[in-house]
Amino acid sequence: MIVAESNGTRVTTTSARLDSLTALRFFAAFAVVLYHSWWAFTGNPDIGLLHYGYTAVGFFFTLSGLVLAWSWKPITGTVTHLRRRAARILPLHWLMLAAMVGIYLMWPVVRPLTDTKGALLREALLLQAWPPFDALLTFNYPSWSLSTEAFCYLLFPFLMIGLVRLSARRLVWLAAALGAGYVAAACALHLLAVPTLSDGAMLALPPLQFLKFAAGVALGAALRAGWRPRVPLWTAFLTLTVVVLCLPAATSADVAFAAAFRGGPLFADLLLVGPMMLLVVAAAGSDLGCWSRTGRPGLLGRSRVLVTLGEWSFAMYLVHAPLLYLMYAYRMTHPGVPVLGYPGLAAYLVACVAAAGVLHVFFEKPVERWVRNREPARRRAAAATPAVPATTPVHPTHVTALLPAPRTPSTPTATLPPATPRPAPATASRAVPVIPRQEPATAPMAAAGPASR
Repeated sequence: MIVAESNGTRVTTTSARLDSLTALRFFAAFAVVLYHSWWAFTGNPDIGLLHYGYTAVGFFFTLSGLVLAWSWKPITGTVTHLRRRAARILPLHWLMLAAMVGIYLMWPVVRPLTDTKGALLREALLLQAWPPFDALLTFNYPSWSLSTEAFCYLLFPFLMIGLVRLSARRLVWLAAALGAGYVAAACALHLLAVPTLSDGAMLALPPLQFLKFAAGVALGAALRAGWRPRVPLWTAFLTLTVVVLCLPAATSADVAFAAAFRGGPLFADLLLVGPMMLLVVAAAGSDLGCWSRTGRPGLLGRSRVLVTLGEWSFAMYLVHAPLLYLMYAYRMTHPGVPVLGYPGLAAYLVACVAAAGVLHVFFEKPVERWVRNREPARRRAAAATPAVPATTPVHPTHVTALLPAPRTPSTPTATLPPATPRPAPATASRAVPVIPRQEPATAPMAAAGPASR
């Protein structure tokens, strides 16, 4: 951690990895993949709790905000931040969009409902999540979340500059207020019944979903400020599991609040905001050893397999729709092919993970590395600033953790007269002992004290 103070604002940068959050990304992406593919392979429209798999996208918004806040460095400029975010999402997004267009051209039977050039352009520029929502679910439809994320990335530097001025306690309360504000704002928009703003559109509306992202940013800033949540990860998992198990009963309850949202996807998302924020906080605390007696990260973050799958999750999220539409194209051009069933679903899931690994290793990371290598050398050096202990003192300078510790001032003493130079000792043989020279009784050094020696 690097501690600094600039213009009276205490800021820190951190180097600890939040690998548990990386592992959770895989489970969230996997839930979305199952939500989209279960009916296509099994033919069973009753998918049970997988019906709420779409809510995992909102989990990504909160998680992304926390990770960005945790890894933020004050010396990284806004342009550099946006450049790196673009390098992270745009190349793979454009590749998968091109793959989906190729599938539609080869098999017109699976073309989307809105296949105009305008819709293609809006999706390429990540504008499909904005009104009038006519291009929201076209071509590579899962990429709508990237449109919302792009808006959050744009506002992140300005949000972070304001949050670093707050204490950890206030940041935690702010995160809770933002989560509650999201629920209140979504309910208000739902009750207003705007014709072009359905519940599904609200799940993608960037200004509304930004509240989830901002809550994650506030939590990450609180961690940077020294807050350490002592919430065991298993407690957060248990809380989320209980709420998910209660969702069918809650959405069908004969109460006015539930009845107002019946038939739409927004109600389940509102109920899961709190448990998902708790899970993100607990996972981050696990990586920081907050509830471990030894201070070691939790098992989730120490699993190399899960962390690797989490690193592949973005590629899996974008590649699963093209692979699914390849299956659609095959079945629609071969009417006699039966439903592939659970074996086909298992093969599809394995193919998604394998394709994600290939894309991550041979395309996603090399392109991102190439873009970063084209940055000026000083920006790359700033990104690789070494970490120092969290106990480094804060001084009223720009980046004081990189400066040497201040020296203790000497005690003022009386002015001394110039000392009489000592003559050089006479050269003597090794066999003859050297008699030390006696100092005169009135030597001026006696009154100076040890502070001036």
